[in-house]
Amino acid sequence: MGNQMKLSGNGSAGRRVSRLPTSRIFQGHQVEAKKGGPMRRMLWFLAAVIGLAFLGGCSSYRTVVAAENEPPGQIRASRAHTRNGIRFYERGHYRKAIHQFELAIAEDRSNWEAHYYLAECYRALREYDPCLRHYHIVLELRSEPAWVARVEYKIGWVHEGRGKYKDARLHYERALAAAPGYEPAKRAKARLGSKKYKDRGTRMTGAAAAKARKKTINRVF
Repeated sequence: MGNQMKLSGNGSAGRRVSRLPTSRIFQGHQVEAKKGGPMRRMLWFLAAVIGLAFLGGCSSYRTVVAAENEPPGQIRASRAHTRNGIRFYERGHYRKAIHQFELAIAEDRSNWEAHYYLAECYRALREYDPCLRHYHIVLELRSEPAWVARVEYKIGWVHEGRGKYKDARLHYERALAAAPGYEPAKRAKARLGSKKYKDRGTRMTGAAAAKARKKTINRVF
């Protein structure tokens, strides 16, 4: 028969179809099963190992990034209370804001923003002792010149409102030492240098002094 065979069936009697050897189909590129099988299995095994290693590396990387970017639970809670407090502060609900800022500090004592807004709330309520205490904490937590100037100026403003002009001048000067171009402190220092303020600090007492301080409080901010 050679490489030919007969086909049987209706209408196929006597027909012959040549069958080429399998080795000729690929024209010299045949890979025999017995020789190529082990090699293919080896390649598949290596590919699987490399794939698993790659996936494992990606999973580890994602885990590390999430851990670095996601703050601890207490810090997240502190920030949430701070945001709530700012909303109350902006609406003028200072007592509610104070409560939220105190909760924020209970979760994270280094939350400088909560301390700052606590001071602002107490300033608005004219409760100056806790106001000054929280301003000073902000100075301990934020050392950038811009923030030092801002907070020192506000401390000076509180002292000025209480009639303590010498202390006020000291803090205005500290604000200018941190940021020489800080305009609010420059204007405040110039204001304290006027004759009117000198007279107020030495001669005014009692109800007149209290009235003058009230006018100063309403005018400075």
